Amino acid sequence: MNLVAAIITWAGCLAPYLSSEHQKLLPNTLLTKAMAWPLSALSFLISAMILSQAYHPVSASLLTLTYIMTFWCCLILCGPHAGGRFISLNALALGLIVLFTGVL
Repeated sequence: MNLVAAIITWAGCLAPYLSSEHQKLLPNTLLTKAMAWPLSALSFLISAMILSQAYHPVSASLLTLTYIMTFWCCLILCGPHAGGRFISLNALALGLIVLFTGVL
């Protein structure tokens, strides 16, 4: 459950970042900002709903907020240093997700 919720949250954090014209990961923006923010909010809501199956709803919301803050910091700080490689940033995110969820 935690792994799925963390991956959905990562996708939600990635959507507004990729809609920015200042991002260097992809040559063109994939989404418009008007599409990216509602998609992001929907993914955060889905993540909180998935986590609320295993945790108390307040705890699930706080865990989702923790995921969001960590993933956005990862995107902002590590995104420019990824050298324009989308795969390397996603590999870093996968490492963070595995670290958070304790899959291994």
